[in-house]
Amino acid sequence: MRKIAASLLVVLLVGCSTIKDKIPSFWDDNQSRSVIDIRQSVLDLDCKQPHAPQVAEIKKHMDWLIIYSQIKDTRDVLRLVKPMNDTVNDFYDRSMTKQGSEAYCNMKKKILDTQSGTVAKAVLGRF
Repeated sequence: MRKIAASLLVVLLVGCSTIKDKIPSFWDDNQSRSVIDIRQSVLDLDCKQPHAPQVAEIKKHMDWLIIYSQIKDTRDVLRLVKPMNDTVNDFYDRSMTKQGSEAYCNMKKKILDTQSGTVAKAVLGRF
């Protein structure tokens, strides 16, 4: 009986460790605050002003969220923010080398607005 119980315990522990990626993470105050900071930075982006400092602010908030999520090992959040992080990094790299056009900025802002809204709803919708 003890061997059966021990075997069952091992199977359950192995099973739980393999489905960890499939279980969504729960509410986290720090991640929730961070996505609002990101969202606010995107909404505040003024394409008539120099882009570099504004995009650097968005990137700073994104980097914080990613580092925190890596440390906390919330892989679902990391997968969720990856497309937005790619957009931010592209915009950041371009704005650091030269001032893009207002039309380019508006296009990126529209994309980031959609992405940050999606991320915020998903992260804030956890329980």
